[in-house]
Amino acid sequence: MSSVRNPDGSYTATNPIKGGPAGVNIGPVPADGSASYHTHGGYDRRYDNGNFSPADMLGDALSGLSGYLGTPGGSIQMNTGGRIKKGLTCPR
Repeated sequence: MSSVRNPDGSYTATNPIKGGPAGVNIGPVPADGSASYHTHGGYDRRYDNGNFSPADMLGDALSGLSGYLGTPGGSIQMNTGGRIKKGLTCPR
């Protein structure tokens, strides 16, 4: 899913798409996309759901956008050019 910058400078998120246990196909990034976002499901010992996956990182790199991840533990992370920032919070 993506966020899109509106003409007035505000941002709007595209609608979420439900995925499966190992991923989701979000389709092409909108031409006016400004970032990607997604969440990981609950704890599953087969996956490291508390962090960006290699596929997440590659998708962000190929799109040229920063990616945001919401984890099952409630953390928000940002991936920009392979650099990960953890523990982000959202303003209210």
